[in-house]
Amino acid sequence: MNKTAVILAVVLGVCLVSTLNSCKHDPVGIPGCTDAVACNYDPQATTDDGSCDFVSCSGCTDPTACNYNPNSISDDGSCIFEEFGYDCDGNVMGMRTALDHAYECESVLGPLPRFSCADAVEVPSTLNGIPQTYPTTEEGNGSSDPSDCDHPWAFGMACQTGNKVGRYNGLNTDGSENPDVVFMTFCRDGGLGVIGHKFSTGETCFFSIVDEGNPINSPIPGENGYNDAWMSPSVVAADKCQNCHMASPFLHSPAVDQLTNPDNPTELLVPLTGNNPYSVIGAEFPQLHTTSIQNSCTSCHRPQCTQHFENYPLDELTMPPPFQNATDFDHSTISIADRQAIRDWCNTLDLN
Repeated sequence: MNKTAVILAVVLGVCLVSTLNSCKHDPVGIPGCTDAVACNYDPQATTDDGSCDFVSCSGCTDPTACNYNPNSISDDGSCIFEEFGYDCDGNVMGMRTALDHAYECESVLGPLPRFSCADAVEVPSTLNGIPQTYPTTEEGNGSSDPSDCDHPWAFGMACQTGNKVGRYNGLNTDGSENPDVVFMTFCRDGGLGVIGHKFSTGETCFFSIVDEGNPINSPIPGENGYNDAWMSPSVVAADKCQNCHMASPFLHSPAVDQLTNPDNPTELLVPLTGNNPYSVIGAEFPQLHTTSIQNSCTSCHRPQCTQHFENYPLDELTMPPPFQNATDFDHSTISIADRQAIRDWCNTLDLN
């Protein structure tokens, strides 16, 4: 081929393969994925061959998420983030403070009210309707004999004076009331304990002021001295609140159920939760023990395994209030086998 032929071939845009093959144009092009958002996009491809992959490179693209994938190009909405106070494995991040626990509870229950024993109502102690006074003991003012009062307590001294119970409605962030949340306070011997509960989900928080704390004017989250005034969650959890509060966040007894809700006198002051959902907020608190036993007892009640309800025979069950003839309960002929099944299960838990 002479020099003139070569120049002409280049100008015409044809391929000179060899002297044995004629020049021709390739009509197929370069096959591959031509979609720029695909995982396997090929910028060199001129013809889409249907091989585009939109899955293999999708994932979590947020570097602050627990499941961040640096190889992901497109975010598929699967990002998972640490919960407040916990690492990505669900472990408590160091020794949490009372304020850490308060903020975690507020994320579920809403703003914590200012709790004060000055707002609480004293639980009356009467005998034949007459107010009683009792001698002072190491446990306070009271009597261990349930027959010394009309409405005994479930545990501790059967008849006691000086105990107070308070109730606060939940709050929304704008300050309006949230009927889905309630806080109950219990005041005794200078102490203040609080239980916050969300009815719809059963999520529950336990709080307590420090020993020798101020039960009248303790700070709320965000105020100075909160960690000095309230116990850390690990200290509260060490009291094993969930063992006594196993069947319900709120304990009912003939004593406390004398009180009615001032906003609705037809209701008890301490709410009834029945078999609604129930769980405890805070990794420091072991979750509640549950059983798969189905019998005449568990059809109505959650098992209550604590042995502290010694003042009258509630046995392994939290019975439904209002209580009547509290000192004359006799369950010895009721559901004997079913009650024993619950008792046997309770013994496997080693709660005491």
